[in-house]
Amino acid sequence: MEKGQRSDLFDFRMFCENGRMDSETKEQVISPYSSEDHKGLLKAAIRDPDPVVFLENEILYGAQYPMSDEALSKDFIIPIGKAKIERPGNHLTVVAHSRAVELSLEAAKELSRVGIDIEVINLRTLRPLDEQTITKSVVKTKHLVTVEQGWPNSGIGSEICARIIESERAEVDLPVLGLEHGHCGPRGLERLLGSCMLIGFTVITTYLIQSTRGPDNLYENVAQGSIYRVVLDKDLLNCKDWL
Repeated sequence: MEKGQRSDLFDFRMFCENGRMDSETKEQVISPYSSEDHKGLLKAAIRDPDPVVFLENEILYGAQYPMSDEALSKDFIIPIGKAKIERPGNHLTVVAHSRAVELSLEAAKELSRVGIDIEVINLRTLRPLDEQTITKSVVKTKHLVTVEQGWPNSGIGSEICARIIESERAEVDLPVLGLEHGHCGPRGLERLLGSCMLIGFTVITTYLIQSTRGPDNLYENVAQGSIYRVVLDKDLLNCKDWL
């Protein structure tokens, strides 16, 4: 199933099925990022005796990613329900899926230049969710940020934030931060406003800096152990001024 956003078709394709599929179906839900993800998880989905929803981001159709020798073998397969740590780190945990993984990795690479060590987790599967890998990472870093190019309502990022807050194992030092793209407004304006509503590299980098070393007012009046949500259309009008 195609999902995600295309820059040339905002008025027709500004939708994201992640939250709906995860909440309305009982099937397993997969959201791959790299070439290895697509190959290994598609084979797992075909071989699985139960129904599997396979969500592909259209923007990734033309992207090329390196394949390891293991991934090129005919026996290569990725188990459903297991996330991957794409980049290990100690200061902050970033959880993403699909194209948001690539943007998070780019932001992590940029922030490593200023001494911020970010761990990036590629979910791969949205249902069942690999809560163990996420919790183990948050226990280490004490800080969680979810990045999702999906709607602010009923998203997988909101679900992860809620589970971490409810978890007895994962104690966070700061409120957990959820980054999500916003709605584009009245029907017919999507083509004009769509590209401004997507969570991108600048937005992710800005908020990761703010959440680790930024001004105290990022979490002003937000209690520790609560969720701080950022929806692009209403919260990031002046984000370029923070860089």
